Amino acid sequence: MEREENKLFKFATKELSQDAFICWCINWFNYKETIKGDKNKEQLVKMSEEILNKILENTDINSFHIKEVKIIRQFENIDITLVVTTKSSKQYIVIIEDKVGANLSNHQRKDLYVSNLTKALKNNKERQELLGITEFNEKNIVPVFWKTRVWNEEKEELQKELSKNIGKEVVCINGNDTLELLKDYIKSSEIVEDFYICLQDYLRINNQLSEDEYCVKKIIENEKIIEGTTFSKNYYVYNCFSKLIGKEYTGKSHPQTGGKVLDKLSRRILDEKVLNKSNKLERRNNKENVVAVDTIRFFNFGTSYKNRLSEDGKKWYEELEQKIVDKGEFYTNLRYIYLFARKLNVFRKEQYEFLGLYKLIEYDKKNKTRIWAKQELHHNTVPLNEDEIIKVIKGIENK
Repeated sequence: MEREENKLFKFATKELSQDAFICWCINWFNYKETIKGDKNKEQLVKMSEEILNKILENTDINSFHIKEVKIIRQFENIDITLVVTTKSSKQYIVIIEDKVGANLSNHQRKDLYVSNLTKALKNNKERQELLGITEFNEKNIVPVFWKTRVWNEEKEELQKELSKNIGKEVVCINGNDTLELLKDYIKSSEIVEDFYICLQDYLRINNQLSEDEYCVKKIIENEKIIEGTTFSKNYYVYNCFSKLIGKEYTGKSHPQTGGKVLDKLSRRILDEKVLNKSNKLERRNNKENVVAVDTIRFFNFGTSYKNRLSEDGKKWYEELEQKIVDKGEFYTNLRYIYLFARKLNVFRKEQYEFLGLYKLIEYDKKNKTRIWAKQELHHNTVPLNEDEIIKVIKGIENK
């Protein structure tokens, strides 16, 4: 049986689980003085400060001014209530209405529980003491709407509507904001990394990940791609190579199988005799397809090709069925491939990760296998500029 990636937040998908994670992240602030010398925990304190800065962005304070944060769950139906006490003893009460995928109810849109909180605390010393509030001031209530998954409306429009309805500036945090808050801290905690990966995968498969299109744009501008770059759709992959291919793709127009040969670049390599003389082209295949981009499945799938990577990722073994060999497709003039792995993420959906530039080095006739070797390039970065690619291939061929 093929094992799925074992991620906690793949299974813990409910709102209460997300409430707990947000509380856990913020609560690291209260350990600021006790974890000095522990590098990972110091980073988690920084994460909590960054989150608090985001939550309090409409106030006149930030994490530097805070002495402590008291965290209360499910007070007056509010998902998370924070009592933030500053070093000067001023207090702010933060309401966090947390959603995973659900929309706000009509009541929540009108008020976001601000009136509930005011009614519960105003002139009620006993309840104020229960929350650790020394002096209640309704002007210091800070409403926050935090929803991580798919939004059915523009964040800015909802923010304006909520702020108008409540009469206070509302902070809205979506999935991409959440990833931005967590991205620098995933190496400091398996819990943060787990949540980050599961949320990123969810947003990616639902085409909500803003970084996909931005990433393609930057790759095209910089004319280079870094190993490990991952996309949710294969047309994003091919659009990174739009200058070399000569066209852009959409979800309805993209190569389905077999990848895409970089024709102009391949012809130039042949015309300029870039390939080493020992690297003869196959007479059995007259196609001038020297360089290509391809997306390869490395999980069980019923095709005529079986692909596997060596454990270190430095070799790619491409095994062909006999019928493909009989058709004469075993021998190829492809010598270099920009290889993207089609992998299943934690939600069993395909995504496309750039593995690197691979060169064909051997035919294993006995096992009907083509063997490709990954080329080690500076900073794990492969150029997409024609002149630069030719320089790289010349360097490889002259080794």
